[in-house]
Amino acid sequence: MKNFILVGCGAEIGANLLLLNSENKKDLFKISSIINRDIKQYKNYNRIDSLIARILIAKNSKIPNIEANYSKNQISINGNLIKIYWNDIEKDNIDNIKKHYGCILSTSKDHINNDKIHDKLKKISKYIFAVAENINIPAIYPSLIYSNKKYFTNQPHKITNENVFALGSCQTNGWQSNLSALLSYAEFLKIDYLKFLGLEADIVHPDTPTGKFGTRSVNPRLQESRNNLRPGFSQLEASMNRIYPDSLNSNSVALRVNIEPPGFLISRFYFNYKNNIKLDQKNLIKYFRNFAKKNFKIINTPFYPLGSKAFSNLETSSVILTQDEYFKYYDNLYNKNISMLKIQSYVHNTLGYSVAVIDTLNKFIKNKKIINIFK
Repeated sequence: MKNFILVGCGAEIGANLLLLNSENKKDLFKISSIINRDIKQYKNYNRIDSLIARILIAKNSKIPNIEANYSKNQISINGNLIKIYWNDIEKDNIDNIKKHYGCILSTSKDHINNDKIHDKLKKISKYIFAVAENINIPAIYPSLIYSNKKYFTNQPHKITNENVFALGSCQTNGWQSNLSALLSYAEFLKIDYLKFLGLEADIVHPDTPTGKFGTRSVNPRLQESRNNLRPGFSQLEASMNRIYPDSLNSNSVALRVNIEPPGFLISRFYFNYKNNIKLDQKNLIKYFRNFAKKNFKIINTPFYPLGSKAFSNLETSSVILTQDEYFKYYDNLYNKNISMLKIQSYVHNTLGYSVAVIDTLNKFIKNKKIINIFK
C-alpha cells in the first residue's frame, strides 16, 4: 500500500478524492495526509470542522463516517486516518512532513504551473500528479493511457525517469474519453491511416461557487451567480494542440452556468481515414455502447437522453448520448474526403474526473512502464 499526500482539500476535486479513496478498498494507495492552507477559526467551530463540511458537501450517494481529533490535527473517514498539515505551500516550510510515495497537487492552476512548488513537493514525495493541464510537464491522460500510439500525431512515450505529471483538466478528460472510444473503434477495424483535420469542443460548464472555500480571491468575474450566464475558458484546447499539433483545433464555447455537475460537451472530430470498411453511424453507435460496457469508468451510454441530474452520481468521465438525434456521423462532408463525428455528452467535472484520477494512480502503481505519456 502506497502512501499519498493530497495538497488542497478546499474544493470539490480534493474532497471527492478523499471520499473515493476511503470507500474503495481495492485501491493500491492510501491518502494518508493533507496539506491545506490555514482556515479562519470561528467562535463555535474549529478549522477542521470547515474541512469536514467541505467533504460532506462533496459526497455523492453515501454519507461518510467522519471523526475529528482536534488536538492531533487528524480526521478519520470511514476508518482511514488522515493527518492534516496547515500550510501555505507557496510560503511555508514543509520539511517537517514525512516522505510519501506520491503527491496529488489539487490547489490552483498557478501552483500546478509553478516549478518552485514542484521542487518543494519533491522533497516529500517521489512522484507528483497535478490535477489540471500543464503543457510544460509530461501528461498522463486517464482515458488515453493504453490507446494505440499510431493514431496520435504527437507520439506518446513510456515513462522512464519522469516524476512530475499533469493529468489534464476535467473538461480535457471528458473530451478525451470520447476520443478514446473513437480510437478504439479505429483499432478494432484495423484502420492504418487516420488523420485528424480539425477538433472542436463547445462546453457548458457548471459554475462552482462552493469552490471558493479553497480560495481567497475576489475578482470582477465572480459576480452575482443567479440567472447569470458568463463566458469562461477551458484548458482543453491546450490538450488538443499537444496531441494533434497539425490539426485545426478550437474550444469555441466555454459557457459557465450556475448549476451542479455534470456539465455538457459537444465534440466534433473532423478526419480522413482509409479502410476497406466504410464507417457509418449505426455501427459507430453499436461499438460505443459495447465499449462503454467494458470501460464504464471512461464512458457511459444511457438508453434515455435524460437531464444532467439523472447522471450526477455516475462515476464515469463522459455520459455519451448515443441516440440518433444526438450522435451524428457524416461521411464525405461537403462532397470532400472529410468525415465528421459529432458527439453530445455529459462531463462530470468533479466526481467523474476524480474517479479518473484515482483509476490513473492505481494503474501507475500497478505498472507505470506501459502507460502513455505526452510531452
